[in-house]
Amino acid sequence: MTPLVTIAHKEDAAACRFSVVWEASGAAVTRADMELIAIKEPWAKGLIYCDMEGFAIEEDGTLLLLDECGTYREVPAGLFRVVMLGAGE
Repeated sequence: MTPLVTIAHKEDAAACRFSVVWEASGAAVTRADMELIAIKEPWAKGLIYCDMEGFAIEEDGTLLLLDECGTYREVPAGLFRVVMLGAGE
């Protein structure tokens, strides 16, 4: 599984690798999924669908969806699950 990962603090990248999966199915979230979310989901309004960056986790554990223009939206609880990855995954 290729993780869609954005790390807020690059120096912590080795300790903070993760993948995001759909809570309902357990399937990994793809770039195409992120584009559709940006287009269709009211909570993602304002994200640039054709320029999606990935996900980030805030210090308090809040999951964010980001575009490459610096816009981000908080992901509603229960929609996705974060899977922490070890070194080399």
